[in-house]
Amino acid sequence: MIINGSPAELPAELSSTLKQRGWHALRPGQIYALFWDSILVVDTSDADKLMQRVMEIHKLASQFGISHMFKTIKTSANETRYPEIL
Repeated sequence: MIINGSPAELPAELSSTLKQRGWHALRPGQIYALFWDSILVVDTSDADKLMQRVMEIHKLASQFGISHMFKTIKTSANETRYPEIL
C-alpha cells in the first residue's frame, strides 16, 4: 500500500491492524508491504485469504479518508527492489 502525499501519522486502528495482519512498514507513514510468499509458506490455502487482508486495509484506509493505492512488486530470494516507488 502506498499512501498518496507526504508521510503522515496513521490512525491507531489502521496502524495496529497493519501490524496484526502481517504488513511491514517499508517507509513508515507512506509505504507498507505484505509479503505474500512468506504468508503462503505458512498457509498454502487459496489466494482469497490474501486478498481479504488487502481489502481489509483498503476499507480501513478509506474509512479514515486516507488516499492510497496498491502495487504489486516482484521479489527474488532475499532481495527486494522497488525502483518505481522509492
